[in-house]
Amino acid sequence: MRIPQNFPLKPLALALLAITAPAAQAIDFSWTSGDFTVPGTAPSPLTVPDTLSINSGVAKRFNGTTFENQSLVVWNTDDLGFGNGAQVKNAVSGVWDVKSNHVMNYFGGSNGTFTNNGVLRKSGGTGETRIDTIIVTSNGGTFEALTGNLRFNSAGGQTFNTGTVFTKGAGTGLNKITNNATFNGTITSNNLEIAAGTSSSGGGGASLAGTLDYTGGDLSGTWT
Repeated sequence: MRIPQNFPLKPLALALLAITAPAAQAIDFSWTSGDFTVPGTAPSPLTVPDTLSINSGVAKRFNGTTFENQSLVVWNTDDLGFGNGAQVKNAVSGVWDVKSNHVMNYFGGSNGTFTNNGVLRKSGGTGETRIDTIIVTSNGGTFEALTGNLRFNSAGGQTFNTGTVFTKGAGTGLNKITNNATFNGTITSNNLEIAAGTSSSGGGGASLAGTLDYTGGDLSGTWT
């Protein structure tokens, strides 16, 4: 068969390559000890289909590093230390799945930050997972407590911006505020308890869609 000179061979070749190219193989990075490094522990951003498993071992720290999860992090066990300006971001597409009862806490230097724009889910452990001392920010993120308690106890600063969702999903868990927090804009909840600290609205006020269990602490600012 004679192929016309103006036949688009290159687009055809690219199309065939796309059809026959093997699918990307997922890598499950395992973190068992020491300081998190990029790319030694895992790449940043961590992208689909790759995952990160935080597994049993010795002390683990985000020590002055920056890490963004755009895929799946499975926090199986052990406490996580944050310090020296570490910045950890759970992106809009990211899921940070908590399987046990452990703590995110501050260890030294300038404070560390955990930003949730995706889903922070507690799917394992009937006790408490506590975010303690480090800076916590949510930009429309979801906090899903399927079991036990997700406790927000950070003296470093806790800010929940408009679009943030607190939910138990199909489970029975509780999201619980036990230290000062700031709420901006519309917050949705079906399992949020404010138990201690001062919960303040931002300059534009805070609006709650759903239910809130207020058991302690103070409310300040404008709430609707």
